[in-house]
Amino acid sequence: FDDNPWATVGELMEYAEDLSDDFEDCTPTSVGMDVLEAPTALALEVFPNPAQQHVTVQGVSAGTQVRVFDLTGKVVLEAQASGVLLTLDVSGLPAGMYALRSVGEEGVKAGVFVKG
Repeated sequence: FDDNPWATVGELMEYAEDLSDDFEDCTPTSVGMDVLEAPTALALEVFPNPAQQHVTVQGVSAGTQVRVFDLTGKVVLEAQASGVLLTLDVSGLPAGMYALRSVGEEGVKAGVFVKG
């Protein structure tokens, strides 16, 4: 991903699956209170999932460029975040699975969602 921040959807889906696997290894710790210690994965939180009309993307910052890809790798939606949340209108997309990729100051992040 370092050489090409806009990698193929196949690579993006594999990256998203790897992120999922990372969170299976979370272990409870105690530092004044009980907390979960998660790996420092660069994941975008996308909700609601599945979506109908809109999705909200959390994990971005102002100026972050977000692209949505269909399973063929085609960019179907692009937007630039103006804050820590980004709402995307997905009502015009056909039902299916989509991958998101963001590139910003905090690095490259990925996420997935299903359009119902």
